[in-house]
Amino acid sequence: MTVPKSKEAHVLIIGAGITGLILAQSLKKAGIRYSIFEKEVSMNYRSNEWTMAIHWSLDRLRDILPADRFAHMESVSCNPDVALDAGGNYPIIHGETGHLIAGVPYAKGLRVPRSKMRDLCSKGIEVQYGKNLIDVAFTESQKGVVAFFDDGSMVSGTILIGADGPRSKVREFAMGSAEKAAVSRFPIFHTNMTVTYNDAEKARYVRQRFPTSYLALSDKSYHAFQSISSMPDGPDHPESWVFHLAMAWFMEHGQPATYRERLDMIREKAQSLAEPARSSFTWIPDDTQVHKADISYWVTQPWDNRQGRLTLIGDAAHPMPPYRGQGLNHCICDTSHLLAGIQKVVAGTATLKEAITAYEAEMIPRGREEVKCSVENGYMLHDWDQVRESPVFRQGFRPMSGHDRGPTFEKNVAYVVSKMLLVSAALRLLQHNGAALIYASHMIAEAEAHSSRAREHCYPTNLGTSKSSTYKPWYDVYGGSIQQQKRQGYISKAMCAISGNENLGVRARVLMSEPARKADSLSIICTTSDHLTGIPTSCLSQFIDTVLRMASERLYALTIYGYRKPGMPEDEYHRYLSEHHAVLVRNHLVKMGIVRYTLTHNTSETKEMMKRIFGDLPEGHTSDCDCLAQIMFRDVEDYVRARNDPHYKEVIFPDHANFADSSRTLFVTGWVECHIVDGGIV
Repeated sequence: MTVPKSKEAHVLIIGAGITGLILAQSLKKAGIRYSIFEKEVSMNYRSNEWTMAIHWSLDRLRDILPADRFAHMESVSCNPDVALDAGGNYPIIHGETGHLIAGVPYAKGLRVPRSKMRDLCSKGIEVQYGKNLIDVAFTESQKGVVAFFDDGSMVSGTILIGADGPRSKVREFAMGSAEKAAVSRFPIFHTNMTVTYNDAEKARYVRQRFPTSYLALSDKSYHAFQSISSMPDGPDHPESWVFHLAMAWFMEHGQPATYRERLDMIREKAQSLAEPARSSFTWIPDDTQVHKADISYWVTQPWDNRQGRLTLIGDAAHPMPPYRGQGLNHCICDTSHLLAGIQKVVAGTATLKEAITAYEAEMIPRGREEVKCSVENGYMLHDWDQVRESPVFRQGFRPMSGHDRGPTFEKNVAYVVSKMLLVSAALRLLQHNGAALIYASHMIAEAEAHSSRAREHCYPTNLGTSKSSTYKPWYDVYGGSIQQQKRQGYISKAMCAISGNENLGVRARVLMSEPARKADSLSIICTTSDHLTGIPTSCLSQFIDTVLRMASERLYALTIYGYRKPGMPEDEYHRYLSEHHAVLVRNHLVKMGIVRYTLTHNTSETKEMMKRIFGDLPEGHTSDCDCLAQIMFRDVEDYVRARNDPHYKEVIFPDHANFADSSRTLFVTGWVECHIVDGGIV
């Protein structure tokens, strides 16, 4: 492939978030032509605000930003009184006592508000706003790429770089499908708030002990975070200080939908916290917008870079939960490596394919390792029994190295497999109502074997524990009741299984209903095929008892006979229903505890099957509906709550007008009786 000369190189950047803007600034500094596109209509279009840490990548940022931009870094710092090179210890405190659990050291660094950092990096950069990427094409000469936008415009360049965040459109093109590029949801209820107390004494008080930020970990397995965000009127006017507050806990169902409902729940949880966290959260003003953060991740994997003409950077390449403060640091590291590669192309010392392949060879394993580590850390920080073994306690803020390899990784694999096998056993019990006890016993035995393997890897060199420490399988019996362990929350009627784990031959959907606050209930958190979750502990007997109790519960179903709107072609109706409406519905219903949602498509082709089954039926004995939808639930209130949710009213219900003839819709309700499941008699 011909190496482009400097004047020919043109870098197309999709996404003008912080990563895209840092990349644009670095290219500008290097004298390399670029264009940057953003689908939002203006800078900081979103009202939600949060803060981010920059630590191990600070020197890289200093190298790649223009000097006039880096000179303003202290001015955008959350705490400008602290020098960039000062270093320190990030405080992690016990939520209920306020005592310091750990001080995570860092040699240098700062915390920045998203909006200020984005504004600093946008200076001197001409961003083309309102540009929503819809397609990418590659020239036959292998010398270029063309980006197409929904406003009808198109732009040609040498390379297209996806800096468009966790739900990257460019990643879909790189992976070849939206499914392969789809993120996995981290099953936690995470709230973010921008808070101004409008009271100088309150502001001084909540900041007195920890001037910049702190993390409070509750022994009830949730976290509370506070950081100063900005001082609009300066340090002498505390009444105007702006704080970033966050609180997060595992909560799959019954999540509060309004700002006020979320605030009430936060205040309730804060009552048990020690100062200053208690006041920080109970003093939040009533009109505060409590945002729900959509925490998700994608485990980085190789993609087709089209001879170096397409690649990813930052959150588009490795979106991760924020619980170890790594995201922005890896974005900066990506930019540093990618810039070096592009400079080689411009200088003529490497082809585009060589440079981008080398960039990805370093970035992909690094990103994959950090995503997996951040997911693990997220679960462990929200499980009090595992907090001190979490990566942030063991590794601090340093970038991971070898997390996917060696004894520690083998220990984690065995630990996860033991959980996986037991959940598989529980699923069989649930599906077959106790008929698979022998199968379950086999799975339990396998799980115990894997836990034994896990124990082999738990010596001081690996976990830093005393030699007398014993690795505790997740299903071990713990002393005292669950209530004494303070594990009441959001527990019960809960069961989940591995989604699509081919190694076990298990294919299952999450089965959950409304959680209850019962001290004797089991607590299980959702799993995914990419990364099995941490599961809060309880004893095995309670686990099996809970599953058997669930198996005996009656299921109810709402059956809907649907018709397509007049004039709509049959194939268009079924395609829209499957690819759009059903996706909206399923993503909503699964959050509300709905057990099953199915569609039966009654097409011209399938109607011909009637003749094969029944022969010629008299007229009027076959349904002329276009689709039969069935929604199953254990409690009718689960579905009532789903229909009353604002998302259903504002998004899902109005969508019916796009494909359905609602005037003809018919409904049937009843209870479900199963006799054969998966080829076996129940």
